[in-house]
Amino acid sequence: MHSNPCYNLISALEGFNSTIFAYGQTGSGKTFTITGGAERYEDRGIIPRSLSMIFGEMKKYPDRQTNAYISYLEIYNNQGYDLLNEDHQNTKDIEDLPKVSMLEDEDGNCHLRNLSMHRVASEEDALNLLFLGDTNRAVSETSMNLASSRSHCIFTVSLESRRGGGSEVILRSKLHMVDLAGYRAHKTGAKGKVLREATYINTSLHYLEMVIVALHEKNTKGRSHIPYRNSMMTSVLRDSLGGNCKTVMVATASAEKEQTDRVARVRNDAHLNEEVDPVILIRQLKAQIAALQEELTVLKGDVKEGDDLKEYEKDKLRQKVVEYANNPDADAHLNMGEISYTKMRLCFGFLKAMITGDSATAIRENKALLKKKYDTAKALAATVNEARNSIKELTAKMEKLRTDKAVASVITTNLSTTIESGLVSDDEMAIVAAIDAHKRAYKVGFNQLNDLKKEIQHVQKMLEMGRLKLQKDFDGWYQAQGRGHLVTETLVNKQDVAVGEECIQKDDIPKTGDAAVDKDVTGFYEALDILKRRNSRKL
Repeated sequence: MHSNPCYNLISALEGFNSTIFAYGQTGSGKTFTITGGAERYEDRGIIPRSLSMIFGEMKKYPDRQTNAYISYLEIYNNQGYDLLNEDHQNTKDIEDLPKVSMLEDEDGNCHLRNLSMHRVASEEDALNLLFLGDTNRAVSETSMNLASSRSHCIFTVSLESRRGGGSEVILRSKLHMVDLAGYRAHKTGAKGKVLREATYINTSLHYLEMVIVALHEKNTKGRSHIPYRNSMMTSVLRDSLGGNCKTVMVATASAEKEQTDRVARVRNDAHLNEEVDPVILIRQLKAQIAALQEELTVLKGDVKEGDDLKEYEKDKLRQKVVEYANNPDADAHLNMGEISYTKMRLCFGFLKAMITGDSATAIRENKALLKKKYDTAKALAATVNEARNSIKELTAKMEKLRTDKAVASVITTNLSTTIESGLVSDDEMAIVAAIDAHKRAYKVGFNQLNDLKKEIQHVQKMLEMGRLKLQKDFDGWYQAQGRGHLVTETLVNKQDVAVGEECIQKDDIPKTGDAAVDKDVTGFYEALDILKRRNSRKL
């Protein structure tokens, strides 16, 4: 049953509101259908199976950032109560708990006050909340059901999903799973409190029927007013019954066929619930404004020639160009700071080098840059170590000075000397000042060393990428050349041409411009010639 009508309701992950509710007389199996049995795993109800399916679908899309929240509302005697309220354990009467009140905004949307929302990170967390809420439900023994539900319960899973890539669109959706109470007072002979509960249950179900009839007449006769406000249950399920929602009703008794037929005639118009994250949207709009301002500056001809950049400024600009080229966002913006023709020429040069694939030159430049940064790092490390050692020496000197001073104050009997011993001497003040200076130097050097470490890692990554690109380009070139050699070798063998004519001359070996790489290429071709000679001898 769950795999057919309820699977489509998991479209809540796609941004659609969904609802499942069970309807039928008392003892017909509504609660068992919704929550399931507590003894066997096979007797799981719609809620546990839906939770398992939701978290299973969430794992299929690791690039999406999805948050799930759980709430459990009980409507008892037309009053709302939070089944996940921590005060449930310490309260004997449910009516002593804080009541959940309804608020309606100007758009007609219903908001619930005093209803807690619990964030869950796994299926296990959600099931624990379900079991906690079930233990707090109001039940009573009747002649038709030993554990009859005395209230309507709504288990809600609220989802917030954001697509990958830092999208500004947030999908917000809700999945309601509703267990409606059912009662037949004349069949059970209810009296007193149980009769009062039955009256509220039947009254709320009557209002539910009125809403369903009105929705059917709205679809067929054009009725405009729907009496949602008659009861709390119809107000909470407003979207589920006739609004933006995919709804499935499970009828647990054939005697209610007339009511289920009416529900089947109701048509809902479900649409995607999308919201725009203002923070990301503002960031994107600021980037667009900056890009348009730069474009306007260029069109007006206000771009300055600009001074020659220093090496570290060129490195930063090159890094920005690489980040811009590797950014998968089609609307990415290259932020070069204040625009100048010097920066523009450098950026175009960096892009040209990346496109033309001058990998050997890039490797040489990155090697030189890496060596320079290694030297700088060694110098900074020496400065940091020197400052640390100086701090240790000065601290030891300070301790010795204070120890000597304390010993002298104990030995002497002069009162003035004892008083003066509690004062800070000039030597101590000088040592403290020196320690502070070395600490500042240590902190500055340590921070610079950390920043330099990040830059070294970035250059190492660029160097590795250049090597991989060079190898990839060479493999592609050699594969194209290899096919020609294979055809040539076949023709030579057929015509019995001397082996020496098949060999590639050293002057014909292509050069890359990098001595180390050229040496490897030459060695490769020499090994290939030796292999060809051996194969020809066997023939």
